[in-house]
Amino acid sequence: TMTVGLLPLFFWHAWRLKRAWRPNKRFLLLGFCLFLLSGFLPYLYMPYRAAQMPYINWGNPQTLKNFIDHMLAKNWSGESSNFSFLNQKFFEKIFSWVGLTYLQFFVVGSIFLIIGLGARLAAAPQFKKSLLLIAAGTIFWSVFYVTGEYESWLLPAHLVAAIFLTWGFYRAYGWLRAKNFFPQPMLSVITAAVAVFLPLFNLKNNWLPMDRSELYTLDDTARNILSNIEDGSILIFQTGSVSSVHYEQMVLKNKPNVIALHSSLWAGWMRENLERYRSRGVYLPSIVLDLEKNTDPKERDAFTQKYIADLIRGNINKLNIYLLMPEDIPGIKFIPWGFVYKASLTDEPTDLANWKFAFRTSRFCSLALPMPPDWSWKKCVESNMEIGNGKGFIEPKDVQKQAHDQFEEVRAGYAASYKNLADAYFARRDFDNAIKYYDRTINLLNSHFTAEQKLNAYIQKGGALLTANRDEEALSFADELNKTFPKSKETAWFLAATLEKNGRKQEAMNLLLEALREYPKDENLNNLLNRIIESTNKKSPAAGF
Repeated sequence: TMTVGLLPLFFWHAWRLKRAWRPNKRFLLLGFCLFLLSGFLPYLYMPYRAAQMPYINWGNPQTLKNFIDHMLAKNWSGESSNFSFLNQKFFEKIFSWVGLTYLQFFVVGSIFLIIGLGARLAAAPQFKKSLLLIAAGTIFWSVFYVTGEYESWLLPAHLVAAIFLTWGFYRAYGWLRAKNFFPQPMLSVITAAVAVFLPLFNLKNNWLPMDRSELYTLDDTARNILSNIEDGSILIFQTGSVSSVHYEQMVLKNKPNVIALHSSLWAGWMRENLERYRSRGVYLPSIVLDLEKNTDPKERDAFTQKYIADLIRGNINKLNIYLLMPEDIPGIKFIPWGFVYKASLTDEPTDLANWKFAFRTSRFCSLALPMPPDWSWKKCVESNMEIGNGKGFIEPKDVQKQAHDQFEEVRAGYAASYKNLADAYFARRDFDNAIKYYDRTINLLNSHFTAEQKLNAYIQKGGALLTANRDEEALSFADELNKTFPKSKETAWFLAATLEKNGRKQEAMNLLLEALREYPKDENLNNLLNRIIESTNKKSPAAGF
């Protein structure tokens, strides 16, 4: 797509060469075709490789239609309507482009860049125009088309800026030398210093700020996903973690026969990739979707859900099927099974052995100036699920946006898993373990959870504390809950129940009366109030609520 930004340059050159076309038509057409086709040579490898059905087969370009769709980027059709012009996103990208240019060249380089743009370069006017067309085309297209990785599209513009910076540097040096502002030895020293400073500053700004070589979050997650599912089963993903699982399978030979599927099954080529599994007895639904006419995300989601439902129903009696997140499918139960959920026709109990996760201690380091008391060039932090019962499961905050997004998904997956584990311990009346894992769940909650889901985890932990007769801890936790979720009816109920358990029944009744003014018909609040009244043999005006 970045090539589209260079079209103004190509058209301009074609116009400039119009006089040469007539007498040299055959030669120019031959040269044009030769250079055009040579650029497509890498594509010729794709159908050959796709025919070998690799695990990761983007676009499946082994048929002519898929091959053409792949070259035309139709697999990205979901972004085809994401254009912005003179709106908030457009101007955000304009300012982002200016900021990225500043990071490349700093104040000094920007000054030389402006000088170079303003200089009259009579010796190479056409070259200057070509460079400006390259910069204008790539900048305009990168800010006009909305995508999450547009920064790389600006590389041709940065290259152009570097050339103009060099011209500006040369012109500034010549002007200072002609005006004799500095003695020649001093001017030479200044020039050399600036010439060294600019590339070193560029290197500093573009140097990776974080050493992630010992960050094992995704590796551990892939291993934990596979640890409790049978080889030969089906595993369906709704997130991008499938690539880490494929690495475990292909490279490390961990459960190599697990059929790991990404849920982008609205794409015809993605469904074509599943054909290899028919020979293993896997039932594949024969549902057709016209990709070119169905780019609406809601329609795609509806199709995917129907396809997954039919896939599960057609295979559940002969294969074990697991999902990363449960689906709402009539007649199908999803049993918590470690990091994943097992599809089942019955409400079979979960096995606590499925939560025997293994974690390595990750270590990530950022470059820093040596300062007392630690004079090291690196500042390192260790991360592990077992540190602080989940509080130590952290991600370095650097520029790796995609890695952060994946980490947040992984963190949410573990939080949901530990919530299921805590619920299982609670059902078995093992309250100490239930409290431990409710606490770990709370430490892992993030923006992937709604306020109601977060409140539920807190209330469940509080209920376990009360049932386990850990009254002082429950009272302390009630204060924390009230600060975190003030004025909620669930908080009021738990705080009142905790006060009652600690013999402070009058305070509990006062709190319930206050809460019932806002929630007069809440059954839980009324039941608790009536129970306290009965236990103290006192009447209250609120008893009839």
